[in-house]
Amino acid sequence: ATAGAQFKAQMAALVDTISACEPHYIRCIKPNDDKAAGKFVTERVAHQVRYLGLVENVRVRRAGFAYRASFERFAGRYRVVSASTFPRSASGGDARADTCEIFASRRITDYQLGRTMVFLRSPRDLLALEEAREQRLHVVAQMLQGGLRRFVARKRLAKLKTESQKLFNGQKRRRGSWVLQWSGDYVGAAQNATVAKLLSRHGDGGVHFASTVVKVNRAAKSQERILLVTARALYTLKPGSWAQTNRVPLAALSGLSMSTFADGFVVV
Repeated sequence: ATAGAQFKAQMAALVDTISACEPHYIRCIKPNDDKAAGKFVTERVAHQVRYLGLVENVRVRRAGFAYRASFERFAGRYRVVSASTFPRSASGGDARADTCEIFASRRITDYQLGRTMVFLRSPRDLLALEEAREQRLHVVAQMLQGGLRRFVARKRLAKLKTESQKLFNGQKRRRGSWVLQWSGDYVGAAQNATVAKLLSRHGDGGVHFASTVVKVNRAAKSQERILLVTARALYTLKPGSWAQTNRVPLAALSGLSMSTFADGFVVV
C-alpha cells in the first residue's frame, strides 16, 4: 500500500475511535521530533501546549464548569456514596432527585442543574466524589459476597432438606432422631435384680425393649412409667422402685398405633 493509503486508513481508524468516545476537542502533541518511542522532550511539549492555547482553554474551562454529565450517568456512577440512593433509591429511581441527594450527602454546593445534565464547577469536588466512591466499592463488594453466600447456603439447605425427606420417605422426624442407635433396653432393665425376679415369677424371658414413657391413664392424667416388653407380655413399672403397675399379655393386645409425626405418641 502507498503512503497515502496508509495515512487514509490511519485517519479512518482515528475517526472511528473518536466517534466511540465523547471528546470536547482533540489536540495532537508530539513528544519528540525523532519519532522515537518512550522519549519525552519537555521543552518541545511545552512549546506546543503554549502554541495551541491549551493553557487558556483549561483556564476558561475552570472558570466555568469543569465537569458535566447527564443525570442518569452521574447518579449511576456515584449513587453508592449516599445512603439515600444506595442500595435503594428514596426517590424511586428519579435520576435528578438522586443527583441532588448525592450532592447533599457530600455537602457539595458549587453545582448547577440543567434540563438533562448536571454541571460541577470544582475539580476538587469531583475528586472527593471519586474517593468516596472507591471507599464504598469495598462495602458494596462485601454486600454482594454476603448475598451470594446466603444464596448458596439456602440452596444447599434446600438440597439437604430434599435429600433427608427422601431418606425418611417423607415422614417427619424428631430432631436428631436419625443419629440415635437402637439398643432396645434404654434404662438397663436387663441388669436390674428386681426386674429379673419379676420376669422369673411370670415365666418371661429376656427384655426386648425398655424405656421411660409418659402414660395417660383413664382419668386423662399423665404418669411417668417404664415400659418394658418381653416375648410374652407388656409391663409398666414405676421408675425408681421398679414395682409392677400393670401387665398385659401380648396375645391380649388388639393393636398398636404410632403417630406419623414427631410427637412420640403410641396407642396400645
